[in-house]
Amino acid sequence: MQTRVTHFLRRVIPSLLLLASYSTFSQAVSDEYLNAQEQLLHLTDSGQYEEAIEFTRSTPASDDHMRSLFTMVRNWCYVKQRLIQPQVESECKIAHRFLRNKNDSVSTYLNGRILEVLGHYYYQRSDSNNGLAYLDSSAVMYTNARASDRAIHNLKTIGNIHYRRGNRPMAARYYLQALSIFSSEKVDSSYYFELMLELGNIHLDLEQYDKAEAYYNSIVTNIQSSENPSLVADATLNLGNLYQQKGMIELAKGYYANALESYTELSDSIQSAKVLHNLGSLVLETQPEISLMYYRQSLAIKEKLGDSLAMANTLYNIALLKFRDQDYNDAYQIAKRSLRLSRQGDLTKTHNDILILLSKVQAKRGRYQEAYDYQSRYVTLCDSMAKINEYAAVDRIKEISEIEQQQALIANYADDTALNAERLKKSKVVNYALAGASILLIIILVLLMTNFQQIQRTKNSLFRKNLEVTAAEALIKGQEEERQRLAHQLHDKVGNHITVLKNHIVASGSSDDHLLQIVKDMSTEVRNISQDLMPPVLERFGLADALEELCARYRDQMEATIDLNIDQSRMTLLNNDDQINIYRLVQEIIQISLFQYQANYLLIEMRWDDKGVWVSIEDNGTRRPRIMDDDLVLQPWKGIENRVQFLKGELRRGNHNQGNEYQVFIPKPQS
Repeated sequence: MQTRVTHFLRRVIPSLLLLASYSTFSQAVSDEYLNAQEQLLHLTDSGQYEEAIEFTRSTPASDDHMRSLFTMVRNWCYVKQRLIQPQVESECKIAHRFLRNKNDSVSTYLNGRILEVLGHYYYQRSDSNNGLAYLDSSAVMYTNARASDRAIHNLKTIGNIHYRRGNRPMAARYYLQALSIFSSEKVDSSYYFELMLELGNIHLDLEQYDKAEAYYNSIVTNIQSSENPSLVADATLNLGNLYQQKGMIELAKGYYANALESYTELSDSIQSAKVLHNLGSLVLETQPEISLMYYRQSLAIKEKLGDSLAMANTLYNIALLKFRDQDYNDAYQIAKRSLRLSRQGDLTKTHNDILILLSKVQAKRGRYQEAYDYQSRYVTLCDSMAKINEYAAVDRIKEISEIEQQQALIANYADDTALNAERLKKSKVVNYALAGASILLIIILVLLMTNFQQIQRTKNSLFRKNLEVTAAEALIKGQEEERQRLAHQLHDKVGNHITVLKNHIVASGSSDDHLLQIVKDMSTEVRNISQDLMPPVLERFGLADALEELCARYRDQMEATIDLNIDQSRMTLLNNDDQINIYRLVQEIIQISLFQYQANYLLIEMRWDDKGVWVSIEDNGTRRPRIMDDDLVLQPWKGIENRVQFLKGELRRGNHNQGNEYQVFIPKPQS
């Protein structure tokens, strides 16, 4: 039998380890683990992936932590090199199954890293759904291990994936979830304002300018340019884009000018070319000469960088300006060059714009056949794009949900039925009327037979259910009567005998303190058993006080934390049998949580409403079945289910990240 000290250590120490910070991992791992981790970190940070893989294979692992570390790093190196190795999936899943049964913070953190590797592995294999699921689970593990930086990184990665897939609401959800960690944890991370920038971009895409402006301004006003100049420049550029979309040209010019100055200082040619291009677009209609100057400056940078796709877009705008200036020969040459470059990438819209521009240019030059050819290519490409968009829309509809598919099938069925009815009206009335009458008669007969069989099945089911309820009622009442009888016998007879024995020992002046202590323990145990069988508090003071006394007793006996919340604002009077049954349900679930599932924390909530009584219980236990012949141990829920069925209630069992949850509903008795 375990002592209280042993019981305390088994309960408290794993909980403390789970709450340990990532910075305290060194207290729970060996020196060999720390040395190996440091060397592997150096190798992976420097891009020496093959050396890191060889290190994990040649270095002996002294414990489970090192084995898991080596598995994680080795497969992470495969993923970083985009090597689709089949053992990545099998090794990581084996390590995950092993680590998920461990409660220490190091194992939880390593499990998070393993799940992260699996997430990237599946994503690289174009299995986005599995990849996102593993990355999400990884973020949960990092949060449990208090590795907030890694959790934020994963949540941001998931948000980026959803954003690239065009699912802006899901992207915003994960960005906001990552931001929430900053409000609850002291995290030294550079991701905070990066997340703000991403959220601003989402709202800008959705034309929610006020929200986007608030995010961008928060970055510009709260970060010094010297701290993160690139991020500030990006926010400034996006503010320029925002004001350009709102038609606030002067404001947009100012922000573009500031962004261009910042990118020039950072020697960021790519972003500088982008700003110059945007400046050209800003004054395209009002100041075509200045617009052409900006476009040429942007083009010169892009030509140095060899960015063909970006050059195609800028060349198109230059050709458009030339066309408006009636310089058709230059417009044609520049547009032709833009067309060649646009074929090298996914610039379908720009490609279409160039084709229609070339058609207009050649028409102005009198090359009507070429103008017609360009116009035909434009129309063909537009038709292809329409088909592609149509297929993409169908795919999205298929992925929304199974319910929408069923609704579509029902709608199609209704359309087909209406069409058939219309055809029947146009057919020969007499022949179809006779056939319809025959079919109708058969349907009526089939429905009558089906209805009769259904009624018989319902009657049989109700009869069996009534028998089961009657048997359960008799069993429960018999158990309660027997418990009451035993409780009175223990209290009145055995308790009295023990009291007499104790008084006799004291009166005889015996110096055997050990014997006296045994008698006192017997008295306490008999009193506890008697209260378990039939608590006197329930009879005298009612259900709420009885549950308070029950929780207090288990707190003392099991050294467990049990929180009891009873909302008595709408509490209704219950008869004695209902109070006993609800008391027994809570008592039996507490016993299962503490003894079967090894929980050390329970939250019990009870409330009343117009329908009946609701009891909700949550614990942090993990089920560990006991191999015994006793059917009550192998099936601890059988008695609870019988009692709930007798009360015509509902029992729901489930689990969450930290343990189990149970909900019991007992309806009001029918008046």
